[in-house]
Amino acid sequence: MKSIGASSMLDRAISSLRKTYEGRVFAFTVVTNQQQHPQFAPAVAILGEPGYTCLSTKLYGAHDDYKVMAALVDGANAKLGYTSDTALAIVADTMHRSNWKADQEAGITSVKMSKEELIALKEVLDAADNYGSLGILKRYHERIDDAIESYAL
Repeated sequence: MKSIGASSMLDRAISSLRKTYEGRVFAFTVVTNQQQHPQFAPAVAILGEPGYTCLSTKLYGAHDDYKVMAALVDGANAKLGYTSDTALAIVADTMHRSNWKADQEAGITSVKMSKEELIALKEVLDAADNYGSLGILKRYHERIDDAIESYAL
């Protein structure tokens, strides 16, 4: 693959992507595909949206050395005015949203509860199933027990 200068890659990427993502907050990140060479490439993560968008390796370059690509991405984020922590927060937000979107599509709902709330919920389920007639609740008891045990770790 033709080597692309880091500075020209960054300037071209930032200029183009500022137009493409006008009005949105985005940061660069490194993605990998171990089946391709070079395997590390730049991508863009947009705050408030799930996942990331891979950038064309022909236009923006790629590298077999993660550290080299990470340095390019860090430089691009710095040119956007981001600290490493800010860029990481943007990327982490997109990862969290990706997991949330997948859960929603699978019909899964996550609920955060304290240990005390879990114990109270288990007691309510026990009361509802006091004669063992609602066998379906057993599955939920097991999941709640697992969650309660995780607090002990």
